[in-house]
Amino acid sequence: MENYEYSELAPVILEKQELTNFIGIVSEDSRKYLDREEINNCLQTINDPQHRMICTFMWMTGLRVSEVIDLKFNNIDFTKSIMRVTWLKKRKRLERIVPLHKNLVALLRLYTSNMKYGDTVFPISRQMVHKIVKRYFPKWFSSHSFRHSFSVNYLRQADNPNDLVILQKLLGHNNIQTTMEYLKVLPVDQKKQLDKIVF
Repeated sequence: MENYEYSELAPVILEKQELTNFIGIVSEDSRKYLDREEINNCLQTINDPQHRMICTFMWMTGLRVSEVIDLKFNNIDFTKSIMRVTWLKKRKRLERIVPLHKNLVALLRLYTSNMKYGDTVFPISRQMVHKIVKRYFPKWFSSHSFRHSFSVNYLRQADNPNDLVILQKLLGHNNIQTTMEYLKVLPVDQKKQLDKIVF
């Protein structure tokens, strides 16, 4: 794997814009995500090692399903705790470097211990991923819902002004406006953040 530095994940400066325009009220009926406790409870019910690992991986990375099933063993750098993620957009293959959570690194080391260079980490189809998710999670929850759940969980714990930009890079969004849509599901957390401010 080529040498990549964390500096590639450094946030960029945004132009001044009114973020509060994106805050809205989202009803429980229209939820597209599960809370951290709900996700972890579902994960505890999975006995199959591969099924549990792929669901855990999607939950802790927020990757698209296509990115997950395309991931190769040689694209993971365990020393630097990063991975090279590739995806296809408008017939053009794009890539980004994504950091790995320390807890996920430990799980991946064990899971990939017998893999060789070039092996696919999760050698299953997109359809199979969907079936796995439907088996252990609520009926409305899809494999893409992990991406939403990851984003909401990330923003709920964010305490840095640049966290929204960092999330944009983690998700691979070209436009920050796409990432800002996740602010719609966080109206109840505004008071929590306000209470941290000293006056």
